Amino acid sequence: MSSRLGLAARAGPTAPSPHQIPAGDPGPWLFPGLHPGSPVLPATISHRLARIGVNTVTSRASALLQLAGELPPTVVADLLGLRPKTAVAWSQLAGRP
Repeated sequence: MSSRLGLAARAGPTAPSPHQIPAGDPGPWLFPGLHPGSPVLPATISHRLARIGVNTVTSRASALLQLAGELPPTVVADLLGLRPKTAVAWSQLAGRP
């Protein structure tokens, strides 16, 4: 556990700022945003992960490479909203025949 994370864990809960509390029902979102019924912005998640040392670019590429190696390119394209040519390229990088 990193030292910053360990300190935060030992310090116990703190009162969240008003910007961290979504008003009302979070809707269908796993990570609700500031406004009711809207998700948190991807950049916000990236910044939060970067603060604790997670490199989102590398993690995304690794996950995409793994998925492209396990599923046909057409399925990857449909699931992730990629162009078919891009999904084929990732599939080739993953060594999928």
